Amino acid sequence: MAEKNNKEKSKQKKKRKIDFILLFTVFVLIALGLIMVYSASWPESLLKNGETDVFFKNQLKAMVIGLVFMWFGAIIDYRVWRRLRIPIFVLGVILNLLIFSPFGQEHMGAYRWVRLGGFEFMPSDALKLASIVAVSGFLANNKNEIGSFKRTAQLVAIIMIVVGLIILQSDLGTSAVIVATLGVVAFIGGLRLPYAFLGVIGGAAFIFLAIYFEPYRFKRFMVFRNPFEDRLGTGMQAVQSLYALGSGGVTGLGLGKSVQKYFYLSLCYNDFIFSILGEELGLIGSLAYITLLLIFVFRGFSIANNVKDPFGKYLATGITFLIFSQSLLHVLVALSALPTKGITLPFISYGGTSLVVFMAMSGILLNISKHREEVD
Repeated sequence: MAEKNNKEKSKQKKKRKIDFILLFTVFVLIALGLIMVYSASWPESLLKNGETDVFFKNQLKAMVIGLVFMWFGAIIDYRVWRRLRIPIFVLGVILNLLIFSPFGQEHMGAYRWVRLGGFEFMPSDALKLASIVAVSGFLANNKNEIGSFKRTAQLVAIIMIVVGLIILQSDLGTSAVIVATLGVVAFIGGLRLPYAFLGVIGGAAFIFLAIYFEPYRFKRFMVFRNPFEDRLGTGMQAVQSLYALGSGGVTGLGLGKSVQKYFYLSLCYNDFIFSILGEELGLIGSLAYITLLLIFVFRGFSIANNVKDPFGKYLATGITFLIFSQSLLHVLVALSALPTKGITLPFISYGGTSLVVFMAMSGILLNISKHREEVD
């Protein structure tokens, strides 16, 4: 009897143990991000604000807020989000609709920000998490019917609402990341192969049309094949990014010694921060970052694979795949392997909303890791 009780206690203890490797990896990524944001942003910060650390301080504030969200995500039973999936999704949709209201803010010709009560944020980042929660909950609630045409149509409708809102913000990169993520979650959740195949074909066709019928996207795509043909125009960002990565060599120029951040590479603290990382820390630093990312991805998918609860499995898969796919997209753009697209590098790039949301996602993932042996 005593032996049985000891086994039960041991099992309970194992259930409550979070994934400390994942937690440590997230903190290292955040620390690396803070260092790189300061290094990449100080010239522009000095020019615009007369101080070198304005962007860094903003990111530090976002990290503190992110820690609060991460803590809540880690201590609140993730299954609560399944019950709240509809209000969470509706809130995400409403926040994105506010972009088209007087609260919407324009930056560099794009309306992707909202200002409320003195705070400015990018609601599409919140919609990433809201859509993963909504689709995961939908799949878990209909796991025995997801192969039917009716449920598939409902699933597609949810995805199209999300994509439509992001496309209206002229953000094709984020749309591609979200569609890929929700598609993977749907496939894991039992979406029939023919429907999945049609989804891939439809997604590819949509991306083609979005590029072909939008002049600035089409020009970016044409120049992407050889950015040096227009290195002072549309291809300038890609060329300067390649210069940054190339000049970094194996060991890098040294932390803080980037040349491209001196206004050769625009938004280098955000859309091209991997380029500055490669320039200052070299191939070794770039591979170190990629190793951290792969550890995060491995731990995330391991959590998804070991949790028995369908909702936890789908949610962990979605969070992990989204962070991986967005990171991959950012790196490929920096390498000029994809057309130039403004998208943040999770945990690393400057951007308060992005950092807070990714930290909240990490907290939820940590909570799921505590329930890996539990069955719904």
